[in-house]
Amino acid sequence: MNSNIKNRDEIEDIYKWNTANLYKDSEEAAKDMQFIRDLLEKFHGLSGKLSNKETILEALLLQDTLDQLMEKCYTYAHMKLDEDNANTASLALFDQVKSLFVTYSEMTSYFIPELMKIDYTLLEEYSKAEDFQDYRHFIKEIGRNKEHILSDPEEKILSSFSELTGAPKSIFQILNNADLKLGISKMKITNQ
Repeated sequence: MNSNIKNRDEIEDIYKWNTANLYKDSEEAAKDMQFIRDLLEKFHGLSGKLSNKETILEALLLQDTLDQLMEKCYTYAHMKLDEDNANTASLALFDQVKSLFVTYSEMTSYFIPELMKIDYTLLEEYSKAEDFQDYRHFIKEIGRNKEHILSDPEEKILSSFSELTGAPKSIFQILNNADLKLGISKMKITNQ
C-alpha cells in the first residue's frame, strides 16, 4: 500500500472542494431538506387540481424550486461522502438525501401524467403566454412523449423502487471507495 497518500486533513484547502458554497454545514443542508418536504406537501396538494393556467404555472414554478433544491442537497451530500466514504456522518446525510429523493419522486409522480390528460392544444396555448416562456420546451416535450408516459399509479410504483434498485451500486461504491487498509495477500503458486 502506498504510504505517500495523504489524509484529507493533510491536504491544503486550495486543493479541496469548497462545499461551503453550497452549505456551510450539514445543519444548513438539513434545513433545506425540511423546506423541500414542506414544498413537496404543497406540490402534492395540487394533484387533481391542474385544471387552469394559474395552477399549472404554480406547479411548474414549485417543480423548478424543488428540482434546484434537490440538486443542491444531493450535490452537497455526495461531495461530503466523496471526501471520505468511511465518514458515517457523511454516509448518513447522503442516505437521508437519497431517501428524500425517493419521497420527491413519489410525491411528484402525478404531475406529468396529469398534464398529459389535458388537451395538448390548450397546453400549447398556455405556453404562448409570457409567464410560461421558461416552460415552452417542457410543454412541447409533453406532447412529443405523451404515448410513452404511464398512468399515475404506474408512475408512482416505478418511482418508489428507485432507492431499492440503486442499493447494490451504492453499497459497492461505499466499499470500493472507502479508505480500507487491506493487508498484502501472499499466495503460493505451485505447478501441478
